[in-house]
Amino acid sequence: SPQLDTVVPSWVVFLSGYCTLAYYTFDCMDGKQARRTGASSPLGQLFDHGFDCICNLAHVSAVGGYTMVGGSAWFLIFQTSLQFAFFMAQWEEYYTDVLPHAMGCFGVTEVNYGMGLFAILNAFVDREYVWTSTLRSHIQTYVPSGIAGNVEHILPHAVLEMQFRHVGLSLWFVAVFVLISGSLWRVLPHEHVRRHKTQLSALSKLLTPLLICVAPFCLPQHIWENETRYISVATGLLFSFLTKKMICFSMAKMTFASVQIEAIPFWAVILWIRWDGNVTELGATVLLGGLCVWYAYRLMDWAKVAIDQICNRLDIYCFTIKSKSD
Repeated sequence: SPQLDTVVPSWVVFLSGYCTLAYYTFDCMDGKQARRTGASSPLGQLFDHGFDCICNLAHVSAVGGYTMVGGSAWFLIFQTSLQFAFFMAQWEEYYTDVLPHAMGCFGVTEVNYGMGLFAILNAFVDREYVWTSTLRSHIQTYVPSGIAGNVEHILPHAVLEMQFRHVGLSLWFVAVFVLISGSLWRVLPHEHVRRHKTQLSALSKLLTPLLICVAPFCLPQHIWENETRYISVATGLLFSFLTKKMICFSMAKMTFASVQIEAIPFWAVILWIRWDGNVTELGATVLLGGLCVWYAYRLMDWAKVAIDQICNRLDIYCFTIKSKSD
């Protein structure tokens, strides 16, 4: 499903769910292993949370694949809200020295295992029927008639006529709103922020990610529909790059610029496609594909430099434990 808008084979959905469970299990184990061997370091944190950034793209593709929401504003909002919320978690650590893992008793462990199990469940159902049917249809089919009537009476007509995938994504947006609000609530009144009167500075750090979220909506609708994958990958790589920078700058206690120049090519290409009527479908494909290649290169190049500097600073190796004789 190149544009994430058609049915994906069941075995792909099942494998996606299994890999999500395996990924998060190992993600939880690596830190414990590093502490057990005395090899924990800032480099480990960069690898751990840095790969989490990249995995957000896999999560977005998986959900987009089995709900078939590609080529729509729903998909763009889903991806940008997920990656913006992830960036805000690192932004919160930058100001409070605490990385949030949960809201109450529900956190990243429940979310990741939930996504994996939910994907596996989707491998065994008629996904096209489940996700494209209306909420009203599901209520009438699966809810006892005595209760169904009451539910339909309570819910607005517009909600009842929503496709089930849009209902699910709407609930996700509510959850993201809660997460973002929680981060703002914890950062802005934080003692360190209040003492140094950096509330406006803290908010300004969210400017570039926010503009990245908004930028894809400047593209014409036919570009959303035909270039979903390129838009998703370019946006995801850029968000991953900025989030990794935030992780490193937080560890090093360095100033993170409010306007990140790495986003300029992204904005420039989108505005070019939006305002230049001479850009053809093929031209848009080449420009967006070029963005993906550029950000993949920049991400790898920046990561190599950051890893080399951390290894040299801490006198450690990247992939092996340095023996005492070294």
